[in-house]
Amino acid sequence: SEPNASNEDGAHVLVGRNNKQNDALTFRVAKDADIWLHVSGAPGAHVLLRTPPGTAPDTREVQFAADIAAYFSRARNSTQVPVAYTSPKFLRRLGSTPGLVKYERETVVYGRPAAAHDLAVKAVQARTALENS
Repeated sequence: SEPNASNEDGAHVLVGRNNKQNDALTFRVAKDADIWLHVSGAPGAHVLLRTPPGTAPDTREVQFAADIAAYFSRARNSTQVPVAYTSPKFLRRLGSTPGLVKYERETVVYGRPAAAHDLAVKAVQARTALENS
């Protein structure tokens, strides 16, 4: 299963780490109220910010998710990385390869991979501990 993380504000994020996880997260797990994120112009994880229906995430929650998307991408070593986000209802499969998508009506924010490093390591360690218990 995919790693997940929460911040102190309660924002809950799911991360797909390979094509199959990305596809499942994007087309089976995601709800219209959620926010889908991916780095712009580079391979990377699909990130889903869980958002209760009828609410909108605040800028700190979107930044938290963008930082995680930037960290789990090939642009991880950059200082700032453009991250596109949109509603899952504006996503379409691109061909038959799992995890490839076309997105529309996106907004771009700059993710900071370094800001997500410690959190990402803790999330993966927690998941590994659960799988090994």
